[in-house]
Amino acid sequence: MPPVNRITSRHPTVIDAKEALFGKITAENRELREKLGHLITIGQENEALQARFDRLEENIFAAENLADLVRTLATELAEYFAIPLMTLFLLPPFYQQATETLGRNRNRNTDDGTPVTDLPLAAISPGVYQVLFASGRTVSGAGMIPEIREYTPFNRGPAVTVGSSAAIPLTAGRRTIGALVLASPDGDKFRADHATDFIERLTRRLALAVENLIARDELQHLSHTDQLTGVLNRRSLNRILGTEFERARRYAQPLTILMIDLDDFKQVNDRYGHAAGDRLLEHFAAILRTCTRGSDTVFRYGGDEFVVIMPHTNNEQARAAADKIDLQVHNQGVPWQNETLPIKHSRGLASWPETAAETAEQLLQTADQRLYEVKRQRKEGRG
Repeated sequence: MPPVNRITSRHPTVIDAKEALFGKITAENRELREKLGHLITIGQENEALQARFDRLEENIFAAENLADLVRTLATELAEYFAIPLMTLFLLPPFYQQATETLGRNRNRNTDDGTPVTDLPLAAISPGVYQVLFASGRTVSGAGMIPEIREYTPFNRGPAVTVGSSAAIPLTAGRRTIGALVLASPDGDKFRADHATDFIERLTRRLALAVENLIARDELQHLSHTDQLTGVLNRRSLNRILGTEFERARRYAQPLTILMIDLDDFKQVNDRYGHAAGDRLLEHFAAILRTCTRGSDTVFRYGGDEFVVIMPHTNNEQARAAADKIDLQVHNQGVPWQNETLPIKHSRGLASWPETAAETAEQLLQTADQRLYEVKRQRKEGRG
C-alpha cells in the first residue's frame, strides 16, 4: 500500500480557507466602499444643502423691506428646498409693528406695498404659542399641526395636501417674536425623528432680519413723519411728489396737489397759547386723513400749511374732495378747555395736465400761488 501524501491531502483545505478569507475581505472592502460612497454622498448633499441655506440667509438679510423678505423666503423655500407652504407667525407686538411697517411703506410708494392679507404672515396669540411650544423645541410630524391649523394662511397658489409640517420658534437673542410654520405634501419631509439643525439656524437668522427691518422702518418713519400731527413731513413730500409726478406723466394719468393753510393761526397761538395751536394742528391733520382716500397722501408742509397729493385725480374730482374737507371742517370745532376753537382755512389746487407744469416743483408752486391768491382775496373782502 503506497504511502499517503499528507501535504497533498491538506492542500484543498488550505486553498478553500484562503479563498474564503479573500472573499470575506473582498466583501468587507465592498461594504466599506459602499459605506464610504454613502458618506461621501451625504457629505456632498449636506454641502449643497448648506450652500442653499447660506444663499437663502444672504437673500433674507439683503431684503429691502418686510414684504420682500417674506416673498423671498416663500419663493426660495419652494424652489430650492421643495417646501411649497410656509407661514410666518408673529406674536402680537411684532405683528402689529409688521402691519404698520407694510402700511407705511405703501404710503411711501415703495415696492413694499403688498397688503398683509396677500402675504403668508399671521398673528399668533401667546396662549396658542405656549401650547404649541410647550416642550420648548421644534414641533413636527405627519399632517398639519393641529394647534395652528385654523390660523395658517399659507402662501397663495395651487391647493396642496399637507403630508407633514413643522413649527420652529423664532427667537432673536432672548426675545421670542413668533414662529415659522412649514408644510409639504411629502409625508416624510418633517418627520419627528428628523434633524432640524439647518432650519433652526435659519429661523434664528430670520428672527434677526425681521427685527432689523421693523427697527429700520421705525427709524425711517420717525425721520419722515411730523411728530406732532403724525402725517408725513416736508422731507417726505419732496421725495414722493417727484415720484408721483413722473408716474403721472409716464402713464398719462391726472395728478392734483391740494395745498391748505390755516387762517388766523397766529391769533390762536397768541390768545390761547401754543398748546391750543398744537391741538388745532393735530385735529386738522386728523380731518385730512379721514376725508382723503387711501391712495392720497397727507403732509405737513410747515407751520400751519398742509399738502395733499391726489394721484389719478383731475381738477374737478379734486374740488369735490376739497369740498368734502371744507364741510367736515365747517361742522367741527376744536374743544379747548371751556371753549371751542374755530377752524378756518384757505386752499389752493393745481392739477396736471390741466396746469402746464413741467416739473413737480412747478405744480406745487402753482398750488401755492393759488392758495395765497385765495387768502389775498379774503383779506380784501372778496373771498
